[in-house]
Amino acid sequence: MTDISNIQVVDNVSVLRTIEDASIKAVMTLGYYFPGDGGGGIYSYQDGDNWTEDSGGNVIISTNKVRHWRLAEGSAQSVRQFGALGDNQHDDTDAIRRALEQGVLMVPEGNYLITDNTLLKHLCSFRGAGALIYNGQSFLVGPIHSTITIHVPSTFATLAEAIACVELFEIHDGFCNIQVADGTYEVTQMSPQINIGPRVAVLGNTSTPSNCVLKIACTNNQSCFNLEKGHSLGKINGFTIQGYNGHADNGTWNSECYGCGIHVTDGSSVNIGGAMIINDMYYGIQAKFGASVNCDEGIVINRAGDCGVHAYAASIKCNGIKVTDCRDGTSLGFGVTAEAGGFVDATNSEATGNYKAGFYSNGGHMWASKCKSHNNITHGFYALNGGMMEANNSEANDNPDCGFVATDGSYLLAFDSKAERNNYGFGAWHASAMDINGATANNNRIHGFIVANHAVMFHPSTSTNNATDGWHIRGNSMYAADSLTGSGNGGNKVYMTGRGMLSTLTNFTASEVNTEVVVN
Repeated sequence: MTDISNIQVVDNVSVLRTIEDASIKAVMTLGYYFPGDGGGGIYSYQDGDNWTEDSGGNVIISTNKVRHWRLAEGSAQSVRQFGALGDNQHDDTDAIRRALEQGVLMVPEGNYLITDNTLLKHLCSFRGAGALIYNGQSFLVGPIHSTITIHVPSTFATLAEAIACVELFEIHDGFCNIQVADGTYEVTQMSPQINIGPRVAVLGNTSTPSNCVLKIACTNNQSCFNLEKGHSLGKINGFTIQGYNGHADNGTWNSECYGCGIHVTDGSSVNIGGAMIINDMYYGIQAKFGASVNCDEGIVINRAGDCGVHAYAASIKCNGIKVTDCRDGTSLGFGVTAEAGGFVDATNSEATGNYKAGFYSNGGHMWASKCKSHNNITHGFYALNGGMMEANNSEANDNPDCGFVATDGSYLLAFDSKAERNNYGFGAWHASAMDINGATANNNRIHGFIVANHAVMFHPSTSTNNATDGWHIRGNSMYAADSLTGSGNGGNKVYMTGRGMLSTLTNFTASEVNTEVVVN
């Protein structure tokens, strides 16, 4: 306990430093700078203490370096005892920094002007009714219960610095927005590890995303945003992510340039707003291993390598997305992909100019209804290796191979879908099945419909003005339908060979069918 029987009262800490009278064991300061400024307290003399350093607050050393004074037990301790005034005029940066070094976290009511943004990292560690004022913006101390905004570059110079700050926040029932101003920013991979990430949004220009550009070198397999280990973000929106140094010559990619615009893995999740453009990243949006991605309509992905959208043992909802010109050499280049049990809902989306396929399910499950897949270099809609695809009311035009194809044990639904000016309109191969109720194949360069190698198609369809056959069935395969409508095909309406079979067909005449047909 402090002996206050011989206590002396002084105006401030500066006077305390000048006391040399050995008989004085306790001093009450009326303020830190002046009486009533809130920084006063009772100090006791520490006899024999010659090693404790002057903290500028709870430990004060006399000017002659002889007497050590310590703030008495039970005396209030806050940033005020370290020289902070909270008047929104005095620079309280050093005082708050000194308090932090001593573990003092109380910030009484007031507006504390700071010039060091790193103090904002401790915002939620502080307690009290005060606010830190940085660059004209007020930040209430303590856990976040409302919506606050961190600005880039005015609050923090870089997006990475802003994210690092928010990682330390304690967000209760509030929200935090990181708002990035228009401009072009060179970035490296950012891996946010934010508590209660769904309450945090990273935002650029949500009206004109081309005005807020994040440039990233594709080297070292960097991704722009990398969410892993269960960490999440509430929203990413309003940016153009622009990769560079990834593309090589002839449609190939440089090695170790296989990163993503947005990469989400290991049970992490993110919501992606519709005002996003992702250019020249090997993967535009990729989710892996139990991750979940939800996209608003309107995202555009251009010139990826392997895939524009890729769900690998994970799920992505990306209705209304547009993916163009994905390619890496002659074996990769898919617009939207579900793979290895992954799921993609790409309803009402568009894929053009992709090297292998616009929509691709390789052992995954995809909803690709009401979609358009035009001018891809190989296929429009492609299900492979047990993949499942629902591509109802969709269109596949001007693809050099198949508009719609299922192969190697896959299943594809294409109710009321249309295929025009492909080599083949609809094709099922190798123990696959295709349900094409109401589908139409017009003006394709070979066949309208082809079923081959132990495959099956079923339900009525229409095939007109294709260069060869309307329906071509071969290799122990079967087409089952109540009726077929066809005209103007260059070869046969229906051509069957190699144990191909039509089942329950009623609306054609014998003269329209090749002599190798078997009709049940």
